[in-house]
Amino acid sequence: MKKALKIIFGIALGCFLLGCVVLGIGIATGGTMREFVEAVQNNKFAFHWDVTDWEGQDKGTASTEETAFAPEDVKSLDIDMDAGMLKVVKGKGKEIKVITTSKNAEVETALEDGTLIISENFHAAYWGDGVHRLQVVIEVPEQLELEELSVEVGAGDIDIKEGLLTTAYASLDVDAGNLDFAGEVKGDLDANCNVGNMELKLTGEQQDYNYSLSCGVGSIKAGDISVAGLGRDDEIDNGADYDMDINCDVGNVDVIFEKR
Repeated sequence: MKKALKIIFGIALGCFLLGCVVLGIGIATGGTMREFVEAVQNNKFAFHWDVTDWEGQDKGTASTEETAFAPEDVKSLDIDMDAGMLKVVKGKGKEIKVITTSKNAEVETALEDGTLIISENFHAAYWGDGVHRLQVVIEVPEQLELEELSVEVGAGDIDIKEGLLTTAYASLDVDAGNLDFAGEVKGDLDANCNVGNMELKLTGEQQDYNYSLSCGVGSIKAGDISVAGLGRDDEIDNGADYDMDINCDVGNVDVIFEKR
């Protein structure tokens, strides 16, 4: 997932820098910004890409698959989403249900050694809205106690709210997507945010953790602790049992504490 996204970001950055160089040369040689804008509006630049240009794109209809697991068999949860949407909700039955809806996405849903794995394979045709984008719903019958929660988000959206998950350890990684989590982490928490957004509503208090915060040009807020700006770091030792390690490059991380 990360390799594919880094390639995309690299290409986009390269195109942006090349455009800046070309624009600078044009202005330096007598051109004006107004002339450039008028040229674009008059369609003198023939650059265009449409999703229909993607050869081999599946034209089929959306399909829905449902897989059920016994709660006592699920000890950990491993989520890896590229561009899809995932939500954890309270279900009506006694089983954990994973419901996937997509037009052509390849999704792995498996239980291995007590770890429930939900992984989306990267494919450009998945990007978009509606049936073109993978949608995953995890129905949990009641609060689920986990040993470990691992979440990786590419450019997708993950919504884990309603306080349905409690975990002894959490590893959260966002590239360019969004992660909303509300629950309890009774142990260490590692979070990394590239250019996306992460909001964590944790049951407990700020003093429950020691903090290691590192910020590039983004911002980190954990309770009343705020780290923002270029190359800012902060280390706080509260003598707590748990450690919270947050790294943020260009995005935003907001940690909100809610008392038990």
